[in-house]
Amino acid sequence: NGIGVQTDEDPFVAVVPAATDASAVVLTGLGDGFMDAGVPVVMSLLAHDEFGNRRHEGGDVFAASLLLDASGAPEGSFVEVVDLGDGSQTLISLATVTGMYTLSVTLDEVDIPLSPAPRQVLAGAIHLPTCVVAGADRGTIAGLATSFEIEGFDIFGNPRDLNDGPYGAQVALL
Repeated sequence: NGIGVQTDEDPFVAVVPAATDASAVVLTGLGDGFMDAGVPVVMSLLAHDEFGNRRHEGGDVFAASLLLDASGAPEGSFVEVVDLGDGSQTLISLATVTGMYTLSVTLDEVDIPLSPAPRQVLAGAIHLPTCVVAGADRGTIAGLATSFEIEGFDIFGNPRDLNDGPYGAQVALL
């Protein structure tokens, strides 16, 4: 299967892959559907023709997007597609705003297998300069209990809470 090519100088027929078929493209590296804010996710596309032959030439133009479901906009996200020239492409996706997204990858406006794919972007690591202390007086009387809350945020301003994992605080006595 494929396309036969024969020249006058060569009596043998060489079979080369046909054009890339969107329904035969293989996407790898999709993972479990979760992304951390600000952390790039690298995936790969492998081009195949309609007969399943692996393509070894570049030039296919894939379109990719990572859109926030609530707004349908790229809210702090991007996807870069890099053609490696050998029938494979690298996809690099990144988002900085938490929420549910949809990753779409198409060839000639046709979705490839596994596309569209849901992605949930979770808050990144606690970033101390963006944390806020609330509910505490600046001064307290020795021996009396006091309470306060720490509102945690990642470097992009996405809120973190105890459901996102533990984080600690220290109180310095001056």
